[in-house]
Amino acid sequence: MILPAASLSGIEGDVTVAVAAEGSSTASINAGGAARFSPNGTSLQIQVRDARGQRLTEFSAPVTAIFKPNGADLAMAQGDFSLLTAAYVVDADSPLSANPSRFPMNTLIPLLQSTISKDADSQALYASLTVLPSRLLVITAGSGYVQTISSDVAIWASFDPANDTILERKPQFSYLRVEGPQIGARLMVIDPENGSQGYVDALEVGPSGAPTRA
Repeated sequence: MILPAASLSGIEGDVTVAVAAEGSSTASINAGGAARFSPNGTSLQIQVRDARGQRLTEFSAPVTAIFKPNGADLAMAQGDFSLLTAAYVVDADSPLSANPSRFPMNTLIPLLQSTISKDADSQALYASLTVLPSRLLVITAGSGYVQTISSDVAIWASFDPANDTILERKPQFSYLRVEGPQIGARLMVIDPENGSQGYVDALEVGPSGAPTRA
């Protein structure tokens, strides 16, 4: 971890940083979609606390988390370091800025690629963050596709069934790119025809290869 002085602006007293390999089970993580990770891969628990013991999750300037992917991470990427990136797990301490869509606890959210830099020579990943979640993992990025199996399939605005806003409807055999985990009964998807993001009922789609033009 790198915490520049500017990131701690306005914080009085000493700051403690604890970084530990997270060895607990990954079974509770909701990590569906195209992202893949190994239960034996790199998983870090990071705690930054002020002099009162309060956990710090948001910073006035970026802090840097550094990852050294292990053999299990590389195995998931079939040895291709360029496919590796990082993600975080939503927990009780996640601020709203880290979970604006209000995903349920234990949802795995990939970090924005604009925050990630890679050093192929040292095989290291660097994440520049102004919000620091508790648990960070190395994952393999990827894109998976599904196709609608019935006609007039709704693309919803939210994963929450209580939100009945429909963004669009898709005909049978339409391609959708899976962008995130299944949350409840819905998958987060991108419509490759127009680039819009939404959610589809998982029972309305089936696994597919990529379209010829995606």
